[in-house]
Amino acid sequence: MMNQLPCPFEDYHALVHHVLHQLGMPLPYEDYIQDAYFVYEQCIQRYDASLSKFSTYFTWQLHYHFRTIIHKEQQYWNRISIMYPKEKGFFPDPTSEFNQFYDVFYCSQLNSLESEILHLTLQGYTVEEISADRSVSVSTVKRYRKKIKHKVGRNFKSAE
Repeated sequence: MMNQLPCPFEDYHALVHHVLHQLGMPLPYEDYIQDAYFVYEQCIQRYDASLSKFSTYFTWQLHYHFRTIIHKEQQYWNRISIMYPKEKGFFPDPTSEFNQFYDVFYCSQLNSLESEILHLTLQGYTVEEISADRSVSVSTVKRYRKKIKHKVGRNFKSAE
């Protein structure tokens, strides 16, 4: 197979938009296109023409990159979901996140273990890791997380 040089990045805009649309990424795509350019540059450096066409390789790398972003965002929202009530249609405003963290830690009247558990949860630790770190049982961590949800939910409801 002849070594084929990849086209300039601009020629792959339609491909990038197609991948973003397939993965359900929200509009506008400008930030994602910047990410795609960095993926493109890495693909140029790592591309082996004997294995596949460049467009195929680039497409798979885009899928991998953006699925990773989606997965990390889902993990983040799962970690902070402990702070929000499970009401239909309730979505936190990202611009008020700092204020809500302040409200949660200082206005929800969390005791020291609840604060530690919340802090570790927001850092991404699992229930099992928190229980091992704090030398308490898994059921204790789960019980405290329920208490945190109750206190935080009460705090947000009283603010409305």
